[in-house]
Amino acid sequence: MPHKGKGIYCASYDRSKMAMALNSVRSKQLTQRQAALIYGIPMKTLGDRLQGVIADDAQPGCIPTIPVVAEQEIVNATLAASEMGFSAVTQNWPFVY
Repeated sequence: MPHKGKGIYCASYDRSKMAMALNSVRSKQLTQRQAALIYGIPMKTLGDRLQGVIADDAQPGCIPTIPVVAEQEIVNATLAASEMGFSAVTQNWPFVY
């Protein structure tokens, strides 16, 4: 499993592979173990989705701390400030402590 940092792991599969694995197991074409090996999905993750512990359409990873819209506004403001000559250094930003 790919490692992003201390205690943080990222998914090594995409949603389409997860959907295909779930369909294969539910239609009894493959066993859970076979689907996990063929599609490269951890058996525990596949089992959790099959048992309903995790929703089928759930995205891997943590819930964002700030909304995506707010994050985009911060990025746009930072880029605009950069174009005006302000750098993203703490001394130039009075609201950063």
